Amino acid sequence: MHIYRFSFFLVAAFLLTGCDFSEKENHNTPIDISCEPNKKCTYSNGVKVWLSSKAIFPETPFTIFSELPPGYFINNARLEGQSMYMGYIPQQFLKKEGVWESKTLVGICSEPNMLWKLTLNIHSNTAPNRQTLNYFFYVTY
Repeated sequence: MHIYRFSFFLVAAFLLTGCDFSEKENHNTPIDISCEPNKKCTYSNGVKVWLSSKAIFPETPFTIFSELPPGYFINNARLEGQSMYMGYIPQQFLKKEGVWESKTLVGICSEPNMLWKLTLNIHSNTAPNRQTLNYFFYVTY
């Protein structure tokens, strides 16, 4: 009997954690500026995003960095394939010495030059609205 309850609990936990309810929230318009993929980008609100390397390869770990103005924090982040749909990869950013970082990797696909999008949702301790930033980069092999 306990095994069935435990199995049910595991399946329910798996299904609930796989759902992304953030899409149902009211978003601000995404902030997109003309940043070159794979290069350091500074947004108009002072947020900076860059990669650990200019050349990113599939199935090879890399780090995404971000600097935020004082009072801002990353609420949610994820990677999504743009050239080819590959689902999304949730990102966990941790703050280390004033810089937010997320260690990650992406899978290989059939395209040798795959465009990916990092979506960062940031909040401010003083502003009620969330801001969405998009950062693009290529993964090549």
